[in-house]
Amino acid sequence: MSNKFGLARVSGLLLLVAAMAGCDDSELLVQRYPVFYDAAIKTVAVLPLENHSLHPMAGTFLADRLGDSLRANGTYKVITPKELAGRLSTAGVTMPTKADPEQMADTLQKLEGIDAFLTGTVSRFGAGQGTYTEVYDDPWVDRGYYGGYYDRHHRRGYHGGGWRREYYPVYRRYTYSQAHVSASARMYRVSDAELIYASPAPIAARLTSTEGISPMVDEILAETADIVARGIVATFAIVPRMLKLDKNDVLRPAIRTSDGRVKHTTNFKPGNDGIYIEVSLPPAADRNDFRLAVARKKQSPIAEQAFTWDRTESTREFFFALPSVAEAGGGKGDYEVRLYSDDTMAMERGIKIKD
Repeated sequence: MSNKFGLARVSGLLLLVAAMAGCDDSELLVQRYPVFYDAAIKTVAVLPLENHSLHPMAGTFLADRLGDSLRANGTYKVITPKELAGRLSTAGVTMPTKADPEQMADTLQKLEGIDAFLTGTVSRFGAGQGTYTEVYDDPWVDRGYYGGYYDRHHRRGYHGGGWRREYYPVYRRYTYSQAHVSASARMYRVSDAELIYASPAPIAARLTSTEGISPMVDEILAETADIVARGIVATFAIVPRMLKLDKNDVLRPAIRTSDGRVKHTTNFKPGNDGIYIEVSLPPAADRNDFRLAVARKKQSPIAEQAFTWDRTESTREFFFALPSVAEAGGGKGDYEVRLYSDDTMAMERGIKIKD
């Protein structure tokens, strides 16, 4: 019985090692575009957010943080809430109290040069402090003594004395700060008040200070608000994102059989008409520019093709004529299929051209 279980454990370990060996992760840095992205939207005004929380300044505070974060992102020219208030005042225009999107759009049209505006709702905005207590033993003092003891049979005995260390419980109380912020956002077009996009769910963050000196409640609340602001920016703007992908799934070399079927392989020979490469990328790579290249191993590319990824695609096929590649590469040997992002090689797969 034990041998069976031991064999099962060893087999399971071997399968795990084999699975890990078969996974070859590579990192691919992309610029993740919002799903609604429109290059015509160049200038965006950030309006105070509607406040449904218990904090009286939540809508204004979070909108200010959002405006600063969106400007730092660089996707749009941003008009922050304070700047917008100044421009409205200078133009002698008043934004209606509790304005709906149509009224907001009508007001912003009078300022000109604003393509869209961002607003939303703060549903949670608060922070507080709490305490907790830890109990542990602290060494007291080493004391000399002379006395008796009881053995395991409860018989009393005596010894010549010695030293002993006594312990006593110590209670330590810690203070922590905690904040919770949640908000949703919506972007509208100024020209017709059309809803461009709305965050599909509230963007929320909760922070709790670590042990030690607890930060002020206002500090941790501001930090939590910044996290939510950055989350909104990531929904409505272009943001960098590092993707971890298995290169064996992204780059799949293949040949076409005589009956037109695709056969995945890394070995090519003169009878093949060409090197087919199936490229598969996730939707997050949408609108990013790449280059697919074939090269002799550790040498400059022999042939390459540039392309822009579309989120609606799951796989795209590329073709390189085998005779041309072999001739340019000096015949049979080790070659590579490479994926470049900008001028950086993101991943490669080895292939062989045989006699």
